Amino acid sequence: MNYVPLTRDERTHEIKKLASESVYVVSLRSMNSQGQSQPVYRAALTKRKISEEDELDVPEDINVRVMSSQSVLVAWVDPVLEKQKKVVASRYFPLFLCFLALQRHVFI
Repeated sequence: MNYVPLTRDERTHEIKKLASESVYVVSLRSMNSQGQSQPVYRAALTKRKISEEDELDVPEDINVRVMSSQSVLVAWVDPVLEKQKKVVASRYFPLFLCFLALQRHVFI
């Protein structure tokens, strides 16, 4: 349990070096010449620590070019290669195509 005295002008305080994926309960109360208020409690769940290898990289600069009456070419930049990160063998890019034909949606 940690107690952090704050100055009268502070309205924020960052607590560092907490464990990831853990629940913490924060208690805050005010004080003045009349005494102390009742404490207010809030629970916070810290995020999962993501290693650089597990971080999801979103494809960038997506371009679609019409090649013919029945085909398009889809191209994008792989941010992992752009950042010269280690390429994980299990990476893949699923491509979803939705088109409108005769006023109905067809998902491939």
